[in-house]
Amino acid sequence: MPDPQVPLELPFYCTQQDLESPDFEARRSFWDSHPTVEWFKNHGYRLYRRVYDDDGGMTDRTVPCLPFKETEEGAYPYAYYDTYVMRDDMRPLGAFDYVGKIAFAQDSSNRHVVIKVVPDGPEEYRILHFLHKQPLEVLEKNCIMPVLDLLPTTGYWFLCQGKDHPLTLQLKRWGIDINAPSLQKAFEVLDIMHSTLTPWRKFSSSLLTSISENSQVVKFANVAVNHFGDATATECSLMRPSLRAQRLLSYAIFDFDYSIMLPPGADRMSYRLPYQRSWGTFNTTMILLKHLCGQIPFLAPLLDKMTTRHLESRFTAQEALQFFEQMYYQLCESELNRSIGGEYAKEDASLPPELTQKWAAYREPPISWTTKVLRRICGRIWAIYLIACIRWISFRTTALL
Repeated sequence: MPDPQVPLELPFYCTQQDLESPDFEARRSFWDSHPTVEWFKNHGYRLYRRVYDDDGGMTDRTVPCLPFKETEEGAYPYAYYDTYVMRDDMRPLGAFDYVGKIAFAQDSSNRHVVIKVVPDGPEEYRILHFLHKQPLEVLEKNCIMPVLDLLPTTGYWFLCQGKDHPLTLQLKRWGIDINAPSLQKAFEVLDIMHSTLTPWRKFSSSLLTSISENSQVVKFANVAVNHFGDATATECSLMRPSLRAQRLLSYAIFDFDYSIMLPPGADRMSYRLPYQRSWGTFNTTMILLKHLCGQIPFLAPLLDKMTTRHLESRFTAQEALQFFEQMYYQLCESELNRSIGGEYAKEDASLPPELTQKWAAYREPPISWTTKVLRRICGRIWAIYLIACIRWISFRTTALL
């Protein structure tokens, strides 16, 4: 029997570069191996077991190996779940991981968790270790998935969280595909938006005041919901729409792969990342909501200010949250329950003239001809680096004059 005090040796790397061409079979074999299963068992976690195809080949699907209840209530940090499956021959609560960086398990109370491999030392581990020390009530208030356990191994940590994402850390299993089944009411969209912005609020405990408001974190793919079921049946779930209608769903950010912790005393407003790390903006996800501006008018000025090309006037996450809450609390019950016409409403829905005039200062100006030229030039990857170098030289030269 493996000694739980002896670290596991990972036969693969889990850097961002390695994820581009991972050896899937080696990773699956690691999670399924007897030493790995026994090591986690000795730490109080029973890994899900692999599902094999008709030819005996390994699949991406794993299922719980211990008994579980038909349903579960979702008291934070745990999640609701249901056992609906698409076919009668499928074991419920199946989960998928296509990369092999995470695994799913049950703890000593048969509750479902996620285990993720995190390299020792980089920013993500520092952030997660910081979050691990925060009280649960603080994390719940600020829509952040708790880190329940940190298990050291050679060069890595196992992170344990709530279900549907992993590390050498432990997290409770929650659900992904947060907008499935399709959102139907305005408040359903707004609840999700509020949860993606809330973690960046400044509050007395100083949680996350030292974490960069990296826009790559503020996207729906990094948000989990406190309901999960079989991963193949999310779109057909009957329980999740019912929980949404009762406003019992909670949303929390769980992934900090691209976040950083600022140095002590750093000014959040003037701090800048290297240009390669600052690519990407809020519009990677938020712009997908532009088709709802006709049904939820205040999204128009909010999204324009979150995605404007002019960085000096772009909303920080803190400013976006303040504007969102100011507008949200002015909505009446009928506006919150307004149908959003399914997932794809009219994208060209225009605002009433009075609102267009009221929010004229927030409107994104037309793209200048110089910006259009630069965009065409930057269609080639070498040009992006060349222009960044020219701008840096210009900045340094100006600073010396």
